[in-house]
Amino acid sequence: MLNKKVNIVFFIGALLIAITSFWGAIQIFNVDFINTLDIRGNIIEIQASGIYAYNISSLFIEGVGWDIARLLLLPLLIISYLKYRKGSIKWTVILFGLLVNFIYQYFLWALTWAYNDLFLMYCLLVPILAIVLFDVLKFVLQNLSLNHINPFPYIKLANFSLTLSVLIGILWLSEIVPSITSGNLPLKFTGVNTLVVQAIDITVILPVAIFTFTALRKQKRIGVILSPIIIITFLSLSTAIIAGTVLSGLIVGGLDIVGLIIFILIAALDVYFLKRLLLSIKSTVV
Repeated sequence: MLNKKVNIVFFIGALLIAITSFWGAIQIFNVDFINTLDIRGNIIEIQASGIYAYNISSLFIEGVGWDIARLLLLPLLIISYLKYRKGSIKWTVILFGLLVNFIYQYFLWALTWAYNDLFLMYCLLVPILAIVLFDVLKFVLQNLSLNHINPFPYIKLANFSLTLSVLIGILWLSEIVPSITSGNLPLKFTGVNTLVVQAIDITVILPVAIFTFTALRKQKRIGVILSPIIIITFLSLSTAIIAGTVLSGLIVGGLDIVGLIIFILIAALDVYFLKRLLLSIKSTVV
């Protein structure tokens, strides 16, 4: 029997997601960059007003991009939750991946972005969504097994997960390693105190992705359970980067066409693997 008390918790969370994401997304109409000095004496460009005030310009653009991505994914989150309440295994798989991804994002928002009036909401959303996640995880562990899965391209998804993990790792290390020898932060992150996103990606996200790669190669149950997390994480990441790239082109100028095409292709592959995973699940309702 599904815990109906979780309904209240979920919809409070959905409301907070809508408020924080909408308030962040509309900051695109309030671009107010000014130059100032950071604590290291570097000249930096920061947002001077609005909910994202005091963030460096690149973090401001990234934040708005993620807010737009969350607004696009919020209807999917609500639909998947309603289907989960009816016992749909397929929609539960989507919900599972979305919840983990939203928790990850709001954890970053509370730690990385400059303090603002939404800070308490960022903090509350982590345990609120975690409560729903534990309820969903119990359902997944009880009802999803390899017997529910038709032939699925495990190896292709495993290789896709590993490839993206390696690329992200190379991206971060290519910026971090040279900065260690110079004693300065990577140029694009000048103005922040430390690299919180990169720290979490390197210590948590990449190891989980690599573990999922190994589990999928061996066609283990844990690989199937973790795969929607990896797929949806990369899908939301791609969506946010696409939005951020377009916004950066509009605000700063010089649209990165190559990067835009690459992440559109990655997003398309994410959608393909998510669709294949859902089609491979035999039981629709338990």
